[in-house]
Amino acid sequence: MADTFSSPASSGNKGIFKGAKVNTKPDGRRGTRYLVVHPERCTGCKRCELWCSLVKNGVQNPTRSMIHIVKKNEFNIPITCLQCGLCQSVCPTGAISRDERTGAVIISQEQCVGCEKCVAVCPIGVISFDREAGVAQKCDLCNGDPECVKHCPENALEYCDAVTAAKAKQKAFASILLTQQRPEEG
Repeated sequence: MADTFSSPASSGNKGIFKGAKVNTKPDGRRGTRYLVVHPERCTGCKRCELWCSLVKNGVQNPTRSMIHIVKKNEFNIPITCLQCGLCQSVCPTGAISRDERTGAVIISQEQCVGCEKCVAVCPIGVISFDREAGVAQKCDLCNGDPECVKHCPENALEYCDAVTAAKAKQKAFASILLTQQRPEEG
């Protein structure tokens, strides 16, 4: 199972889609970029967590990070916001919106009333409630330049264009299907 998810950049490899941002392509066109996670590359060093918490909350504390390394069996899996926007639909104050430039779903700290509805609805549990500030927090892709990607020494986090991300998702999904046990015949 260690080879279930790999880099979409090299031939025959797989990856996992983890979010989106809008960026300018080399030819000047704007296009959506996607955060792809490669758990087979992650060593569990937690540098992504430390940099995220430092940039977002001014402390190096993994519990205050917007990305989390989850250890499952022999794998370290970076978990971060999918930027799906489900949280946006339950926010009673309109504090959650999508940044048109980056594609990230963001929480306005000024408008958040701390009801925690977004925390409850998040399908992967990546929205946290900052008790000190009294507001919800989540990955906002660092305004289009995520620190977690810049500081990952193993390149377990990377951006790619929509076509490459789609191919990575197809390969990852196919790999998951192949690892499922077949029903016994007969």
